[in-house]
Amino acid sequence: MASSEGQFLLSSQSSLYYHCFYQNLDSHTDRRVLPRFIANMTPLCADAIATTAAGTFAVELKQFLQAHLLGEIYFFASMQSPDPPGWDTAQNHPPAELAFSLGFHLSYVALRNGATLSDARGVRQSYSMIELMGDSEDILFYYDAQISFLITGTDEGHWTAYCIADNYMGTRESIEEYVTQNADGPSGGALKESQLCCSPEEYFLLVLSKRIKQTTQEWGNVTSTLMERLDAYESHYIRIIDSGDLRDDTDMALTRSYMKAVSILHQLHDTLSTQLDSLRTFLDEEMQVFESGDKISSGRWKYYLDRIWRNVANLRKRERRLMQRLNRFNEMKDGVRTLCVPLVIQSTLTFIQADWFLFSFRKSPINQAGR
Repeated sequence: MASSEGQFLLSSQSSLYYHCFYQNLDSHTDRRVLPRFIANMTPLCADAIATTAAGTFAVELKQFLQAHLLGEIYFFASMQSPDPPGWDTAQNHPPAELAFSLGFHLSYVALRNGATLSDARGVRQSYSMIELMGDSEDILFYYDAQISFLITGTDEGHWTAYCIADNYMGTRESIEEYVTQNADGPSGGALKESQLCCSPEEYFLLVLSKRIKQTTQEWGNVTSTLMERLDAYESHYIRIIDSGDLRDDTDMALTRSYMKAVSILHQLHDTLSTQLDSLRTFLDEEMQVFESGDKISSGRWKYYLDRIWRNVANLRKRERRLMQRLNRFNEMKDGVRTLCVPLVIQSTLTFIQADWFLFSFRKSPINQAGR
């Protein structure tokens, strides 16, 4: 990446970062809520953000930023209570402050038309989708992408949120639009910045529900397109079974297509499965964090959780479909390869026999006498 590009990325992100920093400061109360949205974060920008963290959350923020750049997948909740009454603070043990943190890292793949786009940061990768059978000109690409969110604070009126999203591959999400419309970036514009009066737990569930919906749509796009293309390969495989001729060409084009399909299916299934397992474990083990004694809050929180579970159910169906196709194409690949090997050996033996016959003929006494 050219230095001018890097400076532009850092400059544009920092301007939004500090724009958000001064939002939601209520001069009439002691409330301070700081939502921050960063797109296409560079390692240099991550270093700049890490230097602004309060001491209580400095280590956690650095780990969060690093995990985003590495494309890790996990969900977490941490609640540190104040010291209980009677805690001995006389021996250089100051009482601990209430501190909490909630966060997630979502990985997904985004399918896009047109020529391949490169990540100027060198952080994410792009891949070509399996070709439409019989049409090598129709080429699609899919891209690694990440959305990460962290919220930290000391009480319900004092917290900071960080949302980092990749949009290098092209997306409708616009930082400039959030700024000009005074919209909340982490929630995808679901709220105005002036409306951020909810609790950190509720805000976390709101952002998670919106971002799960976004990634579910991206997963749906790439898996539906992949399944449509694999249908053609599977139908062709059934036809050649009926014909009794499973021979591949000399370039092994059929085998290579099946191998590519298996590779893509493995990649998508493993990423999606890891994410769903991590989310399920988080929701099962940390549900007590999202239990409110207030009926109004409980109703809203339940609404967000229901939306999350609905999208999880949708993704589970796609995960199972990916596994079914993975098993099927493994069988197809192995079947073609198993039947091709004897044919290759037979062709090789035929060639050797012909060559040996020619060699023997040239050395025979009759041939020698003829000369």
